[in-house]
Amino acid sequence: MLKPVKLSRKYTKQLNDMMDEWTSTNEKIVPYAIRKNEYHNFNNLYKSN
Repeated sequence: MLKPVKLSRKYTKQLNDMMDEWTSTNEKIVPYAIRKNEYHNFNNLYKSN
């Protein structure tokens, strides 16, 4: 069962792994909001939410 979780520093590695894998496939990332900010900069990303 999948369960959504609130973004926190605790999940930084998982977020980076997921987004790195997703972007490496050259697939369109939808929704746009998930890719509009640099996800490797957690502080900047978290402030935008």
